[in-house]
Amino acid sequence: MKHTQRERPPYIANALDHIGKPRFRALLECLEPESQNARYFAARGIGASNHVNAESILLEAIDADHEKTPFGASVSAGAEQGLKTLRRPKKIN
Repeated sequence: MKHTQRERPPYIANALDHIGKPRFRALLECLEPESQNARYFAARGIGASNHVNAESILLEAIDADHEKTPFGASVSAGAEQGLKTLRRPKKIN
């Protein structure tokens, strides 16, 4: 990434949420980079995925990843937000 480009992880996580089945694998891969931003927003996206394995992955991130993002939130806080989203009652239409 060039120094003039900025990361846009929230947009990426939201876009992946609409892709379908492959999104979960892509979000898991985003938990591995050095970028705290990418890991923070990937955790939030994992919560929105409603995947069967999301809860255990988010709980692990809550316990293990306390690095701070440039905007001051920890990656574990993103995982907590993802877990909140995952556990939110689903609307029935």
